Amino acid sequence: MQPIVCGLLMALLPVAATAQFSESFTDGDFSQNPRWQGMDTSFRVEGGMLRSSHSQPNSSFYLSTASAAALATQWEFTVHLDFSTSALNYADVFLTAETPQLEAGYFVRIGYTTDEVSLYYKNREGFTTKLIDGRDGVTNHALQLRVTRTSGGVWTLYTDGVEEGKVRDTTYMLSAWFGVMVRQSTASFFGKHFFDDIGIKPLDATPPYVPRRYDVLIHEIMADPSPTAGLPEAEYVELRNVSGKDINLGGWLLKGRSIHAVLPAYKLLADSIVVIASSSNASMFYPSLSGGSSFSISNEGELMVLYDNKGQVIHAVDFRAEWYGGGVRAQGGWSLEMKDVRWPCACAENFGPGGTPGKNNRVEENIEAPVLPRLLHVSVADAQHVRLHFSAPLDSAAASQAGRADAPLFSTLLIGLTVPMTAGTIYDLNVAGLKDCAGRGLPDVSVRYGLPQIADTGDLVFSELLFDPPQGAQDFIELYNRSTKPVELNGLYFAQRDEPGGLKPAVPLVQTPYLLMPGEYIAFSEDAVSVCRHYACLGRLENIAALPSMPQDEGTVVLLRADGLELDEFGYKKAMHTDVFHDTRGISLERLWMDKAAPEPGNWHSAASTAGYATPGYRNSRRAPETAGEEGFRLEPEKFSPDNDGHDDLAFIHWNLPAAGFTFNITVYDAEGRAVRQLAQNVMAGSSGSIGWNGSLENGMPASPGIYVIFVRAYDGEGRVKQWKSAVALQLDGK
Repeated sequence: MQPIVCGLLMALLPVAATAQFSESFTDGDFSQNPRWQGMDTSFRVEGGMLRSSHSQPNSSFYLSTASAAALATQWEFTVHLDFSTSALNYADVFLTAETPQLEAGYFVRIGYTTDEVSLYYKNREGFTTKLIDGRDGVTNHALQLRVTRTSGGVWTLYTDGVEEGKVRDTTYMLSAWFGVMVRQSTASFFGKHFFDDIGIKPLDATPPYVPRRYDVLIHEIMADPSPTAGLPEAEYVELRNVSGKDINLGGWLLKGRSIHAVLPAYKLLADSIVVIASSSNASMFYPSLSGGSSFSISNEGELMVLYDNKGQVIHAVDFRAEWYGGGVRAQGGWSLEMKDVRWPCACAENFGPGGTPGKNNRVEENIEAPVLPRLLHVSVADAQHVRLHFSAPLDSAAASQAGRADAPLFSTLLIGLTVPMTAGTIYDLNVAGLKDCAGRGLPDVSVRYGLPQIADTGDLVFSELLFDPPQGAQDFIELYNRSTKPVELNGLYFAQRDEPGGLKPAVPLVQTPYLLMPGEYIAFSEDAVSVCRHYACLGRLENIAALPSMPQDEGTVVLLRADGLELDEFGYKKAMHTDVFHDTRGISLERLWMDKAAPEPGNWHSAASTAGYATPGYRNSRRAPETAGEEGFRLEPEKFSPDNDGHDDLAFIHWNLPAAGFTFNITVYDAEGRAVRQLAQNVMAGSSGSIGWNGSLENGMPASPGIYVIFVRAYDGEGRVKQWKSAVALQLDGK
């Protein structure tokens, strides 16, 4: 029977049947080029589109044209159903059919109970089978549809560039007709079916270009259009195609905090630009696409991500208001423009204030190559996963050799461990072969890690405070991990102690996991950028939402856990600064001994001038030397110059005694034998330790240059007495 059926089908093929054609209805009718037939009074050409005009309720009507295309073919067409579809109101576009009445073949159904676009076939008995079940809720706008079928019978359906599905079906291998069939119920649906831009052509065997990451860039962002500086008063995002290939944006997603813009089908030509704005503002720009009714961008900055129609990240920009650089342009009316498309992952250095929507950016220039990504810190996801946090995005393909770079910014790398970590063990990790997003190789990364442990009192201590910053900078607080364990910072807080002794509301140090290893420093500021404009930022300096209030004269800061346990407390005073300074603005206080209590006399000193008067996030310029190993006392150095140049600014007295429990009295005498400074009076000391003299007298005034004698008397409860004295030379300006 099969040969007979095929013979009958071939007999039905019209003489004019063709394997390809196009129809845009620009000629004003459908009687020729190509010729359509069927219920021709039920359709008309209006505004360059085929529109329904059937006035019979509860009916179906059709129009068809000859087409023999069935294999290795691509069908494209636009459909707009200007109503909410239902089981009685939808449209079928027959891609292949055996008869002009469209009684059997493959068709795309637009609409139905779930407002979907799906692929079916209909057999000769009139029964239909769904082959591709498309997404629900997509028929509320004009749709650009595309269907392909390979020579092997593999069908693929696309709606606005988004693949709805793929299936192989070879039930019908021939065709004679192409057409549209409309189903309508009541008069409210009359004349609301539109068809246009129909094209049937052989399927291109060359695979379509698949966009890669950074082929299309977020090129310009207008977050604050008011007050206007001559531009339309509307928020927008500009995209630029830098791939050298035409790219269809259909089904792509532009996502922000308050933006979820699914882009319509649009061919973004090579090296061209398009502006995305809200549906009400898109007409203000050219060329432009609607980003939907909700299109709002935070003035302070936010993460903007562009995804392709398969959900892959193409580009992401986490912009900040600080990128404007201050001044009037940061007050509104100016956009942020990308300067150099060669560096799509660069941040503030690659953006500047402008405003050229749809055109080449005003700030376009070749910038210097950005610094390579550097490791910022480590966090632990669980006993078998470590996450490395970098300052800039990595190349995800290169990173895959070591772990997984996390989307959308790819600036964190999750590494799986072959053996789970055990508590109390410090591990070393070396990672090689990493690249930045521009393909530049990074130096090998070496890092310590371990299972995080809960901080106890004294594990983390205050190590440096800047409470009177220079103009244009902010305060900072620095911590030091003096313990032997990795400490998790997430769950720790800063607080200010008020005069009655209570704590004001605490502020969290970090919002996400953050590991601080033994011997590491970290500083926090409300504006890290401003701090780094005034000081060398050679270590870890993190932004914090708010620091405790730190008055310039005196105050108290507290470090505590979420359960209220206080880890360290420091009551600072401006008078703790070195006496050589008449103005201490812009000079931090640094802790000399990490193992001594914060309030212990002489444990804080002004940061050295040679270090720039502050060392945020790294080793203090002032730190006491290690205690002597031999039993007895030792003076270091024998000559000192308390001029705050960072070199021999203090004289240290070290001791190493056979046992703890000695009570100390340490006195400084001038050359005339007069006591001028009491460094320690009845102080209970450990078996080893140090104390320093900064060259100030008992009244706080600086001592004159000359020879001084330091006398130590130590005794314990068993009657043992230790006495020691040594001369020290105090010099100023080399004298």
